Amino acid sequence: MKIYLIYAFFPDAKKRKKMFLIMRSIFILAFISLLNISASVYSQNARLNIDVRETAIRDVFKLIENQSDFRFFYNDNFTDLNKTVTYNSRSARVEEILNAILAQSDMSYKVLENNLIVIAPAVELKQGTTVTGMVADQTGEPLPGVNVVIKGTATGVVTDINGKFSINVPDKESVLVFSFVGYAGQEIEVGDQ
Repeated sequence: MKIYLIYAFFPDAKKRKKMFLIMRSIFILAFISLLNISASVYSQNARLNIDVRETAIRDVFKLIENQSDFRFFYNDNFTDLNKTVTYNSRSARVEEILNAILAQSDMSYKVLENNLIVIAPAVELKQGTTVTGMVADQTGEPLPGVNVVIKGTATGVVTDINGKFSINVPDKESVLVFSFVGYAGQEIEVGDQ
C-alpha cells in the first residue's frame, strides 16, 4: 500500500528517483552529524581509572592514551616530563587527572579538537587579554559586520548584529585594526582600555 502512495504522489519515475536520492542524502547527513556530536560528548564525559605510584608524568600520558581516544602532543625535552607523581582515582575525567598530575610541574595543557591535548610550559599556553567592545558609527548606531583584526596577524573577528565583538590579544601593546566597507579604517592600541 505504501508503494502505491509513493507512485500516487510521484507518478514520474525521474521524480521518484530524485526524491529517494534526497531522502538518502538527508539520512546520511543526519547520521554524520550524530557521529560528530557523540565524539565531542566523549571528550567531555570520558572517565578513566588511573592508579600510579612514583611514575613519570610522560608514562601517565601514555597510560591515558592507552585507556582513551586522547592523544598528547609535547616536546620530549621538557624536564618536567620526568617528574614522578602518585595518583589514584576511579572514574575521573581527563581534565581532573591532568590538573592533579600537572599541579607539581611548570606545565599546562589545552584540549583541542579531535581529542588532542597539547602540553607546554605554563607561560606558553597562557591566554592573553580578552578585549570586548562595540563598534558604532558617528550617530551611535551599532555597526554589524565590521572586521576587527590584530595588526600584523591573521587573527580577527567580525562584529555581531549589535556591533559587539570579543577577541583575545597577546598583550596590551597589541593594535586592533577596524575596517568596514564605506568607512575609513581605524587602528587602536589596546593599552589599558
